[in-house]
Amino acid sequence: MSSAINSISDQSAIYYYKSFVNFINVQSKTYADRVFVRYYSNNTFKTLTYSEVDRITTNLACEWAEKKNGFEVVSYINEHNVDYMFTMFALMKLRIIFLAISPRNSEPAIVNLLEKTQSKVIFATPKYESIAQSAAAKIDGAKVTVIQPFDIEAMLNQPLNPRYKEILDFNFTEKDIDQPALIIHSSGSTNFPKPIYLSNRYLLILSGFYQLYKEKHPHLDVVNKDDVMLSCVPLFHLFGFFSLTSAAFVGASAIFLERLPPSQKEIDFALRHNKCTIMTAPPIILEQMIPYLQEHNDFSAVQRLKFILFGGAPLKREAGEWFQAHNVNVRTGYGSTEMNVAMCADLDPKNKNWNSLRPLWNFSSEPYIVLEDTDDGLKHLYLSSNSPAIALGVSNRPDGGFNSNDLFREDPEAPGCYIYMDKPCTYGNSHSPKSYGQASCRLGSWLSMYLCSY
Repeated sequence: MSSAINSISDQSAIYYYKSFVNFINVQSKTYADRVFVRYYSNNTFKTLTYSEVDRITTNLACEWAEKKNGFEVVSYINEHNVDYMFTMFALMKLRIIFLAISPRNSEPAIVNLLEKTQSKVIFATPKYESIAQSAAAKIDGAKVTVIQPFDIEAMLNQPLNPRYKEILDFNFTEKDIDQPALIIHSSGSTNFPKPIYLSNRYLLILSGFYQLYKEKHPHLDVVNKDDVMLSCVPLFHLFGFFSLTSAAFVGASAIFLERLPPSQKEIDFALRHNKCTIMTAPPIILEQMIPYLQEHNDFSAVQRLKFILFGGAPLKREAGEWFQAHNVNVRTGYGSTEMNVAMCADLDPKNKNWNSLRPLWNFSSEPYIVLEDTDDGLKHLYLSSNSPAIALGVSNRPDGGFNSNDLFREDPEAPGCYIYMDKPCTYGNSHSPKSYGQASCRLGSWLSMYLCSY
């Protein structure tokens, strides 16, 4: 795709792709012979090209096409692994809304999600067959399909289904742009999880985050097709989905670790074996990394990284400063499932403000991200109703916008940048950075569920 129609800020890329599935189809042809996926297997990492992932997922979609059976939503329960990606992409190619259910949900929570989304097609792996069957038994007409772990080598030897163009729908129009494609649910730490519907527009904007950043900072080499991205976040959460699809936007490759959460030894092996250049992780992973690096006294793998993007909770300031002092470029990001990626720190390693955020979309006459004054001198962030990045049906303001209920203070060392503060909790009125122990706080940032997912 030429740069003239590759823009996120003017949404030309969104109107070019029209849907997330078509985006994957196009990228699979554009970068056909380039490595897309690096997955752990038998003490090493194996690779799959864009065209190989496309062929495998297209064949799976053809195999499962009859299971769609007129239903609009399909659910999937599994742990994060490369099989998760195969299943997700294959089911989305059926043009059915994909509900990503965290495997850490209780049976009542799963039943509630199935009821709210009217999902009666449920896919699960053998490990989660029992809970899936038990939940499905409480939903009239629901059926469970149990899929065994994939034999990737065997699937690679299978030719493309000769009838794939008959079985699958490849007619994409502008009507698809604002149709729901994916459902990510909230953590449900105090209530049942809430399903949040994400449109194709939303997913394309999410995937094009680094492109949008590049449009605002053209002098920076942010991400390109030669980058290798290590994600320590599961695909059934927004940050994990972003980590994979933002790689696809530029033709880069993404790594699937053997398990999440990974050990520091596993992270180190992945970084070195794959010569990683970008990493995404929750702060707790980074805080655990410091003693490991101190013990082994070899910083070469992490110093090779252009940046490490973290989110979901603040990184302890002393930890962030430690990384900066050792020439490791950690940067904070902020968003939520309702709002998409909303703010990010300056990714330029020359800028030392690693912990303060700047709104991404505020370069037009009408800013989409608004930071309004509060009585205690902090700033409350809300997303305007005309934002192209907002999730479907999440408005909680009279004007149609979305209140984040997240608080910030302006960084005195970087005017126009903001440091994330805690939300008011259900007990007390803390505005300190998030404490992992305060489970009854209403957590809205984009990795608010990662502790539950592990």
